[in-house]
Amino acid sequence: MSGARGAAALAALAVALSVAAFPPIGAWPLALVMLAPLALALARARPLRAFALGYAYSIAMAAAIVHWLVHALVLEYELPPASAWSATLGLIALYALAPAAALAGFAALRPRMRAALAPLALAAAWAFSEWSRGALGLPWLFAAHALAPAPALLQSADVFGATGVSFLAVACSAGIGFALAARDWRPLAAPALLWAVALGYGGLRSATLREGEPLRAGIVQAAHAQRERWRAGLALAHTEDQLALTRELIARAGRLDVVVWPETAIDAVLEQDARLLAAVRRQVEASGVPIVTGAQRQIGGVTNSAFLVIPRAGLIESYEKQRLVPFAEYAPSWGAALRPLFGRLLRGMPYRAGSEAVVFRRLGLPFGTPICFEITYPALVRQFSNAGARVLLNLSNDAWFGRTGYAEMHLAHAILRAVELRTPVVRAANTGVSALIDARGAVSQRIELGVRGARAGTLRANAAPSVYARYGDAPALALLALALLAALAWQRGERAVG
Repeated sequence: MSGARGAAALAALAVALSVAAFPPIGAWPLALVMLAPLALALARARPLRAFALGYAYSIAMAAAIVHWLVHALVLEYELPPASAWSATLGLIALYALAPAAALAGFAALRPRMRAALAPLALAAAWAFSEWSRGALGLPWLFAAHALAPAPALLQSADVFGATGVSFLAVACSAGIGFALAARDWRPLAAPALLWAVALGYGGLRSATLREGEPLRAGIVQAAHAQRERWRAGLALAHTEDQLALTRELIARAGRLDVVVWPETAIDAVLEQDARLLAAVRRQVEASGVPIVTGAQRQIGGVTNSAFLVIPRAGLIESYEKQRLVPFAEYAPSWGAALRPLFGRLLRGMPYRAGSEAVVFRRLGLPFGTPICFEITYPALVRQFSNAGARVLLNLSNDAWFGRTGYAEMHLAHAILRAVELRTPVVRAANTGVSALIDARGAVSQRIELGVRGARAGTLRANAAPSVYARYGDAPALALLALALLAALAWQRGERAVG
């Protein structure tokens, strides 16, 4: 097999391993080896070939995984399949530039690198490409996300965030690939040492983590089909269904501090519909248990909001979603050229974005409510933590995406935010996956995708800000820079990679 064909075959194997590592398959141990074939192909690649391999790998991997976007555009928004695939592949083509450029940069520097530390340089370049994508608004398909089902591997995220966990995962893959290329075990040493330190830190941190007051929280998952949402005359029926689930949960679980409903669980402008608001208030007064629900609000325009309803006071606080979905929730000014393609997505009045990470304080424990995919943006979620939130309630609706793996990937983001901020997350999603996630990233209660039901459990509030909460991505970026500099230094007496 020629060099080019062999490299292409290795890249294809990396695609297969990566697709298997992420949901819906979710074979998370593969996240530690999924890039090893690509690293093997890169061991002697020049920058142009490294770019091509990285670009081809990234496009193929993302196209195989994010077909959930095509599912939503075709089945829920009724776009023609050709338009849906064109939009998705265009987005993927932009996404793929970051990892491809990272691999090209690595290949350009590779001849100057210390062989034993080259895996750290590749991992640093790859993790930086993930971070840059996230900063530009595409925080998906990080290597760290595939590891979410294994919280023991995530504990260093309270210092280095998801970027740091990705660095560790990719270093493992790169070490294996370079060791195979050189037929030498030394490229495995540095990744193994880093993982030993990370796991030791994680075990100690988990054992000594200081936690705050308990919160008895309930989650409701009504599993209403997306095509039934917003249909005339169904808002009250949907609300009554969630009230029935709430009553059953309280009867079964006993005293709760709060029950959380999903994003837009109430399909209306809540303050303007007396019947809906009265129905919720009756339940809250009768049970004495506050409800946090998603609904619309009319405040200088229609907003996608989260509301707190408490006994003897009614509807008292709200948060307005800050990061809106382009075309689906608003028409972006930068997207004028794309409006003919996406014009059917924005139905009705566009939402107005909120401007503040509101922290609710009337429940006792201060909490924030990032709505839907806001949980995927670490910097935004840190705003709630820095404003004093000690619990996060993530209201979501992933019904658009069916059984494509999107819901599990969305849950992975919530798990990483819990570990990064050492703050428990109560996640209520219309069709799932709903879950209670503790400050170590462990899921204590879970309602599977598409299941109608309700669960309750106890979480411990955040007791102190984590390093990541205070400093954000600065420690991770410093780590990546240090890894790259270390690989470029002290070459004397060692053979360069390749």
